[in-house]
Amino acid sequence: MVEAEVWRIAQVIGGVVVGEGDPHAVVRGVAIDSRKVRGGEAFFALKGERRDGHLFVDEAFAKGAVCAVVERLEGSRGTRILVKDTLRALARLAEWWRGEIGAVVVAITGSVGKTTTKELTAAALGEWFSVHKSPGTYNTEIGLPLTILSAPRGTEVLVTEMAMRGPGQIRELCRIARPKVGVVTRVGRAHLEFFGSEEEIALAKGELIESLPEDGVAVLRADDWAFGLLKGRAKARVLTFAGAPDGADFWPRGIRSFGAEGVEVRADTPVGAVRFKLMLPGRENGINALAALAVAYALGVPLKRAVRGLERVEPLPGRLKMRSIKGVKVIDDTYNASPES
Repeated sequence: MVEAEVWRIAQVIGGVVVGEGDPHAVVRGVAIDSRKVRGGEAFFALKGERRDGHLFVDEAFAKGAVCAVVERLEGSRGTRILVKDTLRALARLAEWWRGEIGAVVVAITGSVGKTTTKELTAAALGEWFSVHKSPGTYNTEIGLPLTILSAPRGTEVLVTEMAMRGPGQIRELCRIARPKVGVVTRVGRAHLEFFGSEEEIALAKGELIESLPEDGVAVLRADDWAFGLLKGRAKARVLTFAGAPDGADFWPRGIRSFGAEGVEVRADTPVGAVRFKLMLPGRENGINALAALAVAYALGVPLKRAVRGLERVEPLPGRLKMRSIKGVKVIDDTYNASPES
């Protein structure tokens, strides 16, 4: 997690240290919820639609926060860093910490399958690298910085999600994270209410592909309707998954379902054929696994090691997870997702 003295954090985020306290005190970690302060963190007083974090600064100090990043001075006499915009300050600190740890960043977006693909990708890479991944669905202008700031020194690969509700949002997330590898799972109609058409959704998702450096890698689904549009925006090398055998780098030769017990995947890859079993049910999870293999291949993970990681991934809560209740098997698919999911 982020670790720095108070004065250094103030310097990075463009703030001024005020109040009582030691500017050389070391901060370890950040918090935006006073209930989750454990001691040693910098508390960022973010203003939400329903609550204003400034109302909880005293509580954060009482629980051991080293300092609070605020937009106004009131109440507590603890060490505060005064800034114009606490959300922007959180992003600036994440930008700096991303540079400090020097990890390769993998970013995953798409209308469906982001979180599952993130888990599969982190598992495949984790067999070869020290990997840190976004917890849950931390994929917004708040969640992404928190993911970066929770990464410890020594992290080699940081696997993130990126969500959006309008044009320009993914571009801003990319400015913070600076990904080298980008994955678009599939472009659908999720959040269509914020756009004029499905093509505009694809263009917004394509901000990730546009943001990749020339020495980066874009991983795209070859049979997605937006594939051509996305590929045309890439400066980076493109790897493909799914689609036709003569047009995809990672092609599913066969996906056999075992119901709630998972699927068996047979696939062709640039380094030979592969066969493995996932504990995740559903054909689409087999396709998501190929996207994860493409990322692992792009970063030099041996195929067998990547597959070993994939086979260890368990179903996620609320996503086709089998439960047994008083002898009755129940498939829990209660996560709040789009109809296409």
